[in-house]
Amino acid sequence: IEAYVSLLGPGVPPAALPAGLTAYMSYILAGLRTVHPELGLDGALTATGRRFVDLAETACYAEFKEQLEGVVLGDFFTRPLATLPGWSATVNDYLAMPESGFDKPFFMGHGAMDTDVPYPLTAAYAARLQANGQPVTFTTYPADHSGTLIRSQQDTPPFVTRLVAGADRAVRPQALVRALRPAARPSLRAALRQGLRVRLAGAAGETFDVVARRGARTVATGRATTSADGAAVVRLRFTAAARRALRPLRSARVRLAAPGLTRSVTLRR
Repeated sequence: IEAYVSLLGPGVPPAALPAGLTAYMSYILAGLRTVHPELGLDGALTATGRRFVDLAETACYAEFKEQLEGVVLGDFFTRPLATLPGWSATVNDYLAMPESGFDKPFFMGHGAMDTDVPYPLTAAYAARLQANGQPVTFTTYPADHSGTLIRSQQDTPPFVTRLVAGADRAVRPQALVRALRPAARPSLRAALRQGLRVRLAGAAGETFDVVARRGARTVATGRATTSADGAAVVRLRFTAAARRALRPLRSARVRLAAPGLTRSVTLRR
């Protein structure tokens, strides 16, 4: 979706989309404007655009969709959204789905005739997941948005049944982290260069994976094994993409996550 939203601008798209899709885009724009006012989205909106983005803040889907029948989304804009300062990194962080890091099998089904959620976007995402070796099962159905829900029921219960059957084997319950905090006052610049040092406490002799996320995107990962007293320090290494996106920022808020515990941390330059 982030790729689609980044294409929007004057005359793009040039004709009216299905009203439901225009409603979705309006909701996304309203959310971006609220969460990221620094983008200056209002400066890229025409009077028409401001009207419908304002409505998106309060209008429920059914009534909003009716008002958008025949409305051209490309008439919302005075300039390409991708030209707004900081747009690409911000929108990717805000909207992008993770493309790696899945540790359990999952099922995705999509209808080839779906106009609510355009099929090509999901198909491309599923292809990236598969290329990254993620445990995804992706199935295409000859149906629209609602029809896919019906058709997929021939596949989803058996998928879950197989997972449950495979989980019946005895495994030791995963130990949980009891404490999770930065090892020192976090510096954005140092964290990007050397990694973010995080202290954790859990069961003695356990190996824990810790991740840092911004929105849905994993930006840093690390692993550590606790000592006999149950303590460990793990250094989270940021991905190359995350370093490029975060390096120009004065501060960034990330969410640390380990088994059983999450904690938000603000990194300042």
